[in-house]
Amino acid sequence: MATQKKELERHFLNRFLSHLVPPLDGEVEPGEEPDFVIASGGRRIGIEMTELHRKHAGSGRPMQADQAMRKRVIDRAKELYDAEGHPPVHVSVFFNEHHPIQKEAVEPLAKAIVGTIQRNMPASGEASRETYDWVNRAYFPEHFIEISVHNFPVMTQSFFSGPGGTWLVDVTPDDIQRVLDAKEGKYTAYRRRCEEAWLVINCDGEFMSTWFDFDNEALAGPFRSGFERVFIVRHFANAMNELVVRREP
Repeated sequence: MATQKKELERHFLNRFLSHLVPPLDGEVEPGEEPDFVIASGGRRIGIEMTELHRKHAGSGRPMQADQAMRKRVIDRAKELYDAEGHPPVHVSVFFNEHHPIQKEAVEPLAKAIVGTIQRNMPASGEASRETYDWVNRAYFPEHFIEISVHNFPVMTQSFFSGPGGTWLVDVTPDDIQRVLDAKEGKYTAYRRRCEEAWLVINCDGEFMSTWFDFDNEALAGPFRSGFERVFIVRHFANAMNELVVRREP
C-alpha cells in the first residue's frame, strides 16, 4: 500500500510539472514531509501532494473510505487470480452501495470474485456476466450487483476494475480552504527540508469523491495559507490553477 501511495504521488508530481510554467528543473528527492524536494536554481523547493475529497455529510462512512475498501477487494482479487496462473481477462465488478465492505470481508470477497471468473470463464473473444439474485446468494455475495468477464485475445495481462458513477458537485471556496487548513499544521516541518513549501491539490483522481465541477469564482480567492505557492490540478480537464494565498497577520 505504501508503494502504491508513492507511485500515485509521483504520477501527480509528473502531471504537475508538465503544467508548470516556467518549468522547475532539478533533481527530484522523494521523501516525507514534504513528499518531494526539488533542487533548482540554488533553491530547494518542497512539494507536498494532497487530494480534495468531498466533505463528509456526517452519516455513515465517508465516500472515499467505501471506495478505498472496494479497491482493496479488487486489488486482492487480481493478486489471487494472477497467482493461480489463469489466462488474462478484463474483469468489471459492480458493487452494491447498500452493503459497505468491512476489513474482514476483503479476503472472502476477493476469493468470491476469482470463483465467479472461473465459473464463468468465456471463450476467447467472448464475454460473460453474473448478477446477484436469491438463487446464487450462497456463492455470489450481496456486496456485488454484477461481475462481468471479457476474454480479449489481444490481452497480455489481466485488468480488474470496479466501475462506478456519481453526480458532480460544485467545488466551493470552503472546500479548498478545508484542504489548506488540514495541511497548515505541517508547514513548519516541511520548511525544515526546503526554502519554500508548495502545496499541490489534486482533483478528479482515482476516487469518485475527488470529482468536482469548477468555476473561476470558486478559485478566485484569496485563501489563507502559509505555503509559498498553492496549485490545484484538475486531471479530467488536464488543467492547473495557481491560487492566490495570504498568510494570517
